[in-house]
Amino acid sequence: MKHLAEYVAVIDRVNSQGHSQTSHHLHIIQQTQTHEHQQEQNIQVLKEKIVYEFSDGTIIEKRVEQDNECLEIEACLESWINYQVLYHSNELITPQRIHFDNHCREMHWIKYFHPLNN
Repeated sequence: MKHLAEYVAVIDRVNSQGHSQTSHHLHIIQQTQTHEHQQEQNIQVLKEKIVYEFSDGTIIEKRVEQDNECLEIEACLESWINYQVLYHSNELITPQRIHFDNHCREMHWIKYFHPLNN
């Protein structure tokens, strides 16, 4: 059984460092990304969906939603971040989905469940 944090740590490493190789040789082999902008009562909302395919055959979807009402001085801007396992080939991944209301909580979760990422 693998923990979803292992995959999210690889995704975070790619976003922050530009590569996906880890000590366990788990890496992203393909990703597809879509963006959508919506206007809701004078608030612009950015919705992003990224589907990651990993070297072990696992497919994970990440959805992020953020609006322009967030204060730029906040250390952790409010956003809605969702991860969901769409497919796993050999091992069960737990949890199958997770939700965060900001990037700081996401990073804390990765460090707690996947401390080797540090």
